[in-house]
Amino acid sequence: MKTDALDTSAWGELSRQAAGALPSIHELFANDPARSATFTVSGAGLVADFSRQRVSTAVLDCLVKMADELDLRGRIRAMYEGGIANPTESRQVLHTALRRSGAPHADLVVPERRRVLDFAEAVRSGKVVGSSGEPFDLVVNIGIGGSDLGPAMAVEALRHFSAGAPRVVFASNIDGCRLAGPAEGRQSAPHPVHRLFQDLHHARDPDQCRHRQALAGFSAGRGAVPQHFAAVSVNGPAMDAFGIHPDYRFAMWDWVGGRYSLWSAVGLALAIAIGAKGFGDFLAGGAAMDEHFVAAPGSRTCPR
Repeated sequence: MKTDALDTSAWGELSRQAAGALPSIHELFANDPARSATFTVSGAGLVADFSRQRVSTAVLDCLVKMADELDLRGRIRAMYEGGIANPTESRQVLHTALRRSGAPHADLVVPERRRVLDFAEAVRSGKVVGSSGEPFDLVVNIGIGGSDLGPAMAVEALRHFSAGAPRVVFASNIDGCRLAGPAEGRQSAPHPVHRLFQDLHHARDPDQCRHRQALAGFSAGRGAVPQHFAAVSVNGPAMDAFGIHPDYRFAMWDWVGGRYSLWSAVGLALAIAIGAKGFGDFLAGGAAMDEHFVAAPGSRTCPR
């Protein structure tokens, strides 16, 4: 089995086609009035129209041929079943296991998901409160890369399903200027004791955290930190040093590529925004697309 696309015969064919003159979108439609139907693919309720890309049926034939030469279908199935899909780190890439029942590691995923959703609902309902005894009206997600971009985009895309939730905002690092962002767009920022922070950065010196310092300046004092921070981490000592409440700690695993995935506890801010039912529907939609991706033949997963 070939492992490098450059070694496939399809790559040579694609290179020859790329060296030729590419027709314009207008010309492509003029030559094929049914192009929209030909270059539209659907699955799990989603529809993607590729007709306005400068791609011909010959190019698509080459891409499908390349996928076959690389045994893409076999690789997808192996990844789905828990095979090593990240050979450089010898790791599984099981984001799919976070979205479906009966998947590998379900004994870890299911109870941790329940903890996340129970906590999210408790924040939304006001059962979990800050040091003042009042509900939170602002949730700040502090994360970098996949622990920031994915949840941030999902919260924005699903904002119409967030009625009744605290406002959720995102900070991509712990820089003081960046963390001032949650106050923007309001005439007055929420008082620190009304803020909940989801922290995915475990600073070497917890006292450098700007919002931890802010809490220390109020009557609640630094002792309020455990009531205002939740963490997603595998580093217990770091959470101890920071002062994370034992019930506000959530796990992630190294068999999820990059370890960060909004489908796991990293999506806590999203779960708070859209609620347990909304997050469950979100997972179900991802699982439906996983099933389509695994089961559909190449001619269905690629527009033809």
